[in-house]
Amino acid sequence: FEQLHSAPNTINFIKEISPDMYYLSTRPGFSILDKKKNKLSVYANSSNIFAAGISIINEGTIANYSRSGLYIFNIENNTVKKAVSKNGQEILKAGSGSVIAYDKEIIWIPTTNGLAKVNLKTNSVSYLSKEQGLSHENVSSVKLSNEGELWIATLNGIDILNLEQNTLTTIESENGLYPLDFYDLVERGNFMYAASGNGLIAMEKATAKTTDKGFYNFNGGLGFKSNDYLQNSPKFLKNGQFWSGVTNDSNEWKLLVLNSEPQQDSTTGTVKINNIFVMDENPGFGFNQKKDSTKVQTSTYANTNGITWESVKHPYNLPQGLILPYDQNSISFSYGSNDIFNRDQLNYRFILDGEDEDWSYAANATKTKNYYNLKPGDYTFKVADRSGNSDWSVPDTLSFKINPPWWQTWWAYLLFGLIAASILRAYIVFRARKLTKENRILEERVSHRTVQLKTKIEELKSTQSKLIQSEKMASLGELTAGIAHEIQNPLNFVNNFSEVNKELLDELEEEIDNGNYDEVKALAKDVAANEDKIIFHGKRADGIVKGMLQHSRSSTGQKEMTDINTLSDEYLRLAYHGLRAKDKSFNATLNTDFDDAIGKINIVGQDIGRVILNLITNAFYVVKKKKEENPNGYEPTVSVTTEKQGNKVLIKVSDNGNGVPKEVLDKIFQPFFTTKPSGEGTGLGLSLSYDIVKVHGGELTVETKQGEGTTFTISFPMN
Repeated sequence: FEQLHSAPNTINFIKEISPDMYYLSTRPGFSILDKKKNKLSVYANSSNIFAAGISIINEGTIANYSRSGLYIFNIENNTVKKAVSKNGQEILKAGSGSVIAYDKEIIWIPTTNGLAKVNLKTNSVSYLSKEQGLSHENVSSVKLSNEGELWIATLNGIDILNLEQNTLTTIESENGLYPLDFYDLVERGNFMYAASGNGLIAMEKATAKTTDKGFYNFNGGLGFKSNDYLQNSPKFLKNGQFWSGVTNDSNEWKLLVLNSEPQQDSTTGTVKINNIFVMDENPGFGFNQKKDSTKVQTSTYANTNGITWESVKHPYNLPQGLILPYDQNSISFSYGSNDIFNRDQLNYRFILDGEDEDWSYAANATKTKNYYNLKPGDYTFKVADRSGNSDWSVPDTLSFKINPPWWQTWWAYLLFGLIAASILRAYIVFRARKLTKENRILEERVSHRTVQLKTKIEELKSTQSKLIQSEKMASLGELTAGIAHEIQNPLNFVNNFSEVNKELLDELEEEIDNGNYDEVKALAKDVAANEDKIIFHGKRADGIVKGMLQHSRSSTGQKEMTDINTLSDEYLRLAYHGLRAKDKSFNATLNTDFDDAIGKINIVGQDIGRVILNLITNAFYVVKKKKEENPNGYEPTVSVTTEKQGNKVLIKVSDNGNGVPKEVLDKIFQPFFTTKPSGEGTGLGLSLSYDIVKVHGGELTVETKQGEGTTFTISFPMN
């Protein structure tokens, strides 16, 4: 130690650089031993270069990781260079001991802030931490495996970084890893051994990322006297031996030497159910005795609560063919393992067929499973164990049955069914009788109500007929003065020509007496001509009277060929003269435009005439009202036009009144709706007109502009 210039007993670790050259970590500094040259070079100028970890870059270059930073030593040139980042700051400083790795210009350095990745070529550093998925920030060791994967030991598990795929796999307690604090990694064949604070854990490299069986731990359970492995000490020698510095809870420092790598115990564990409790009570199955003339049955919880079983299995007095009453449905099972080694690593799994869907797992500390309020049915409890990463043992089983209460048995259901069927039948009979009675009462009410409705319908039909007739007579009343005017003209002609004929007959008698027969013939011709005129105007008056009588009578519904132009013109003149007879001061412009191409069409002339008359009467009404509101500057105008449009006939009645307000436009064809003051309209005119046009297969539409006027259009097919 004097030659090394180091404090006594402070060789921290020894690292092989080459077969003839070794690195000795001393405090302070370090030394290089060249066996070939039999030379020891000491670098002990400062404690700042005391190595927490080193990595052999090549035979002549070493990366030394210390509390003052990262140093690159060139052994041949005897030079040292401190690694700094591009901005002049030191890359990183070591904390506690670390085992670092080198790979292709990259040094992987464990730190308390994660795994540092140092690029010697670019003098840059980056960190892999918990944010990127690392199991813990405090990293103690890294190891580059023969497969090119970087294994990372932390204080909370093992991480495997695939450098090619850039993927990180974390192995923690959820994966069956225990304990979780690791300080070194050593590789041997297909295994990576992780040195922990409580044993050496063997991890098969091919399955470590995916296994769910846990990992085998070589610790005190297998006879190891010390379980805490010292950092930088576990090694497999070329002769196959395993050496490591170890300690125990008493801080006894020892050297562990195995002649070969540790071997797993190939035996499979066993587990036994050793007790059962019902309703948290010991049933006392082992005390059951049959009654006979010499024995008295022992009083136990089982035989006082209706619990039965066929036999008892020793040595734990477990019942076979166990049957429990429905109210004894809370059961607890106790179990235990017969394993000798690694008992602290025992794991159990259990399942209750009939209740659980999958296996449940428990650690060594849990050896009891409770089930409460089980439903009636058949059940089988199974429990198995395993140690380390061995296979699960053959489960130990116990089957039992919980009987349902009497009201849930098949015969109870049958009884309930019969009772329910009887009640249902009684209810059906009662309900049928009640419904029959109610139906009879209902039929009587319906019959009585039907008679009332028929009476009401007849009354309504009578009222409707009276209203319709009233509407027709009202429209006829509007025409009375016009009819008188129209009849007066032919009557005047009849009277005038009759008086002329009387004078001509007197002259005729005189000429006969005088014997002037030529003059008699001339006078006779004049009388005959006047008689023809009297007949013509008489027939015209007769036609007017017959038309009005026809209008006043109920419609026969019989269609006949009708000249729609003549019909429209006649009702226009009658309505106008009827209004003027009431108000001599009223004058209006009448416009007609009749299409002669229409000819006669097959319609119920009486009904269509009523529609045309109603529209014309309404038109005169609105223009008269507007004239009364605007006596100056307004000329009332009513137009009636006919038009043949394809196979349709259009009859339009237009006025230049005030138009129909938008708020009532949708209601004007509804029965009894009218905009006229009370007493001036029944509200049936447009409604009846609409129905008549519909019966003819046509349409009655309206177009209006507020303040400008309204046009009603009758449209129906010619055929």
